[in-house]
Amino acid sequence: MSWPVLADERNCTACCACVATCKKKALKKILQNDGHYYIAIDQNRCVQCGACEKVCPIINGKDYGNNDFLATVPYKGWSNLASYRTNGTSGGIFGAVAYDFVKSGGIVIGAALLHNECKHIVVEKIEDISRLQGSKYMYSDQSGIYDVIKEKLKEGKRVLYSGLPCNVAGILSFFSNHPKKDNLYTIDLVCGGIPSTLLQNCFFKIYPNSQILSFREKQEYSLTYLHNEEKECAGYRNPLISGFLSGLTNRYSCYHCKFAYLHRNSDLTLGDYWQKDIENQQPASLILVHSNKGKELVASENIHIEKAEWKDFLPYNPKIAVRDIEWDKRWERKNLSYIYHKFPTYIFNVIYASMFKKYDAFAIVYLVYKKMCYFLEKRRRHLFVMDILKNIYQHRNQ
Repeated sequence: MSWPVLADERNCTACCACVATCKKKALKKILQNDGHYYIAIDQNRCVQCGACEKVCPIINGKDYGNNDFLATVPYKGWSNLASYRTNGTSGGIFGAVAYDFVKSGGIVIGAALLHNECKHIVVEKIEDISRLQGSKYMYSDQSGIYDVIKEKLKEGKRVLYSGLPCNVAGILSFFSNHPKKDNLYTIDLVCGGIPSTLLQNCFFKIYPNSQILSFREKQEYSLTYLHNEEKECAGYRNPLISGFLSGLTNRYSCYHCKFAYLHRNSDLTLGDYWQKDIENQQPASLILVHSNKGKELVASENIHIEKAEWKDFLPYNPKIAVRDIEWDKRWERKNLSYIYHKFPTYIFNVIYASMFKKYDAFAIVYLVYKKMCYFLEKRRRHLFVMDILKNIYQHRNQ
């Protein structure tokens, strides 16, 4: 026997399936200097059973998806329930799906903001569904969720889990042999990566004693927060929004994502339905239906859906299928921890959040370089997506 080999820091997603499966509690999350959580082994507790290796979606080698466009049906849509459409970031589809699920006796699990932290929680009441709506550009704590799902499935409950693709991969791997796995429904999201918690630290240096309320106002990235019991807006240019959009603080695993595909093992993928001339369009959700259970989830009078064409949205939301971005090699990511701990907060914010003072020569030169990098990456993504679309429509014309 030997010590288990878990996903290393370049590949670990912190889905915590390994932590949940360890009966000896020999694994735990550790927050490292780059502001990301990784898994550590307590060799005094580990009995070398290998259960953690078998459940890890990175180590066990099980495929999460592929780009078989014939296996997935794309839709755009929105909630017919006004409150969920208003509270949702785009079309409010998740709120409507959760409403029907809870109303039929199921429970819903998703990410919620709790005291400036993001955590997956259980919702069993319709009035609590709104807590799960809206984008949260933060790492979500999964602590205890695997045990909750296990208990609810044992009780015969239907469970709907919503999370990032890597989260869902962990859930599906953990429950792959569960006798009641057919009662487990999953929704994953179009993901832009998991940003470092260092961005949160910087935000609260600028806005101390604040409570984050939301990250988006429909298509507009705009952070709102509560300060001295008054609602205020930090707009777009702040560590949490600009820092997230920069992509320069993401987990290393996000730069070579193993879960971004057109077709996935989740039942649904939800995201923003972005297209050309989006300013003239009403906010809508992108819905990728991957399974019969996915069809069941959106077959509701509370949901309006209409067939969509890949060519109409994929060029404007390439993160659906683009898995590789070489920014793990950029000096900003390699030196993330060093810059945060050794340089003034102002320098950190210039580099990672594009926040700078007027006439700052260093900032101006750096931001020009940064824009050039983004332009080249955007071009690369576009070519990758065009290649996918070419394959789709060549197949249709045969």
